[in-house]
Amino acid sequence: MSFKLLEVVFQVGKILAMSPWNSETKTVHFPSLPYAFFVTGIYSVGLFISAIYRYPVYVELSSAKFTVQVLLDASLYLINIGTILTAVRKKSEWRKLLLNLKITHHKSSENAQYLRFVIANLVYVVLSILEGWVYGSLMGLDFVKQYAIEYLQMYSQFILYFLLYVVLKMLLMRYEYITRFTSEFGKRRLLTKDYFWYLQKIKCDICFLRETSDLINNIFGWPFLLIVSFTTLQILQTIQTILVKRRGNVSVTLYSISMIAWHFFWTYGNILLCGSIQDEVEKILAVASKMETLFSDNKTKESEQIRLFINVVKENFPNFSAANFFDVNRKTVFQIFNTIVTFLVVMLQFEYSQDPNAVCTMMMGDSSSVTAAERCLLKKSLEAEVTIGTLEKPRSRNI
Repeated sequence: MSFKLLEVVFQVGKILAMSPWNSETKTVHFPSLPYAFFVTGIYSVGLFISAIYRYPVYVELSSAKFTVQVLLDASLYLINIGTILTAVRKKSEWRKLLLNLKITHHKSSENAQYLRFVIANLVYVVLSILEGWVYGSLMGLDFVKQYAIEYLQMYSQFILYFLLYVVLKMLLMRYEYITRFTSEFGKRRLLTKDYFWYLQKIKCDICFLRETSDLINNIFGWPFLLIVSFTTLQILQTIQTILVKRRGNVSVTLYSISMIAWHFFWTYGNILLCGSIQDEVEKILAVASKMETLFSDNKTKESEQIRLFINVVKENFPNFSAANFFDVNRKTVFQIFNTIVTFLVVMLQFEYSQDPNAVCTMMMGDSSSVTAAERCLLKKSLEAEVTIGTLEKPRSRNI
């Protein structure tokens, strides 16, 4: 992963006022404050107009659905605004991050650098077209009124996904370079002076890379927290809707599953990248520990330098967090799954507790209330026939 791909992402990100304009540390430019306010205004006005058209539908939701829907809309809006504020307020952190990535040793392949970004954009465009076709045919003009602004919001979120992916991948490649270096010299029983000179360089890189991971936490901490929250709520809402609805539209269900896969891939892919970075550092420690064992019998300069190297790696072990609310590693994925399952069970219980069919079932169980139960079931059947047109043409998406 090279700076060329990062430069391409910056060229798109600067239009959305969410990233530096270039990757040159000496001449790096950032979005101006007036332009940042302008883009923020577009998001705010668009969401306000959208909320006006969504309001009649939202007020008819159950309290559980209403809460999840409002939190989902709010988290997406805060992601957009948060990335803009980060680009405007954290200029020094961005400069230091780019500088650290430039001065640390690495080997990157230039092959297929732009292809990844092109393919990711094509997938996003296909999903957007599919969304417009599915919900446009069901909702008509109401879909445009309610969700037109989300096309801009979702693309901004996608750029944030990809930007975080590129930065984490660049950090991972630098740790992989250190792993290859230590593994190569770990096979030798006699270390030359050149090795110790390189070892000093690697120790400096380890310190710079730890600082880089802290800068990533500083820059992307809040956006990453909001991304995890949004993805969790999106998965929760979609699964709940699919399970509860009696008459599901196949195209809507397929689109919903594809959107879950999209957000799942980027959110948890970046979480796993954080875990991969920590795994690389563990590999470095393992190789260095083997080297220490080889020279443990004699108190030589080699053994002393290796012990110092191990101490430096341990003291500069990278840790990632989402705005200091929780650590980001492989365990985070299972913790989020546990949260989704727990809330899904609660929401399903709440939905079924408010389902009028449950009342009919209870009445059928009483022999003295058979007539009343039959009337209840007949009424529900007639209501279903009357409202079948509404079910085929929903008033809002994901509801």
